[in-house]
Amino acid sequence: RSPRRQIRPPPTEVDVSRRASSPRDLRPLIGTLVRTSPRLAAATVGLAFLVGLFEGVGLLALVPLLQLVGLDGQQGPLTGTLEVFERVFGLAGLTPTLPSVLASYVAIVAIQSVLIRRSTFVQTLLREEIVHALRTRLYRAVAGTTWVYFSRTRASTLTNGVLLFMLYGL
Repeated sequence: RSPRRQIRPPPTEVDVSRRASSPRDLRPLIGTLVRTSPRLAAATVGLAFLVGLFEGVGLLALVPLLQLVGLDGQQGPLTGTLEVFERVFGLAGLTPTLPSVLASYVAIVAIQSVLIRRSTFVQTLLREEIVHALRTRLYRAVAGTTWVYFSRTRASTLTNGVLLFMLYGL
């Protein structure tokens, strides 16, 4: 006969005076993310970094690219950024004309769009794996209780425990 463990009774009160987004509250979430699916968690972080990088490049590139072909953006000279784009066009063997500059900007925005789409897909996969892992953990905890404890416990106490578990991971 295998010994069954009991579900620990849920706390009667939860401290809601803390802000919900404090770093102390994020540690269990990050731990659960990494334990449940380390590859998807790493892919999510990497894709978020790449999306931010391409968004920054896209925002930073428009005015200097237009200045490169001779259009004045009324922003003053951005010499450092302008020199980088001149070198990139020189390495590619392209002369900076309006069509080539706009095509390069569209390429930057297109790459950003693809990265955002992939990031959304990976985040959805990660969320589904986390939900599945937490549900499985909850069902195992409920199934692992003794019948005596389960039958003597009020339904409201179990419901409260399930809700606290799902909301706070207690």
